Amino acid sequence: MSNRKQHNQEAGYVAERMNPHVKGCKVVIYVAEKQGLDVGEKYAVVCDSHSTLVGDSSLKAARLSMKAPENFCDGCRKIVDEQMEATIDQLQTQYWYLTSEMSWADKQGHIADQEKLRKERFHIVGELLAAGHTGSIDSKLDDFYRW
Repeated sequence: MSNRKQHNQEAGYVAERMNPHVKGCKVVIYVAEKQGLDVGEKYAVVCDSHSTLVGDSSLKAARLSMKAPENFCDGCRKIVDEQMEATIDQLQTQYWYLTSEMSWADKQGHIADQEKLRKERFHIVGELLAAGHTGSIDSKLDDFYRW
């Protein structure tokens, strides 16, 4: 048996893929009845790393679940949330750095540098919004100065 498709000899096996959030683990689709899983649907999608599963009525829906286990697996969702928090933290740090650089460029009269930094900062705001940040961009900085 190949490690590439390690579940292909199991009853009701349909498909599997690497878990995008847990290195070395798989997310597997089974025909639920043949695997002995009572999920109330034809297919069961199993997150091997966290031993969670969800039922889906169509193979198309099961494949979508397999590609995004964070939609049904709390363990995977927690990993995604932590990664998103880290991304937001990093983007906020970049934003603050650019803000201080803009202030320096303004004091020095470097208009071209200031415009370039303004564009970079605007790009970071877009990335923060795409990462799901909903609060003030300066909220962490505000907390720091609140002491």
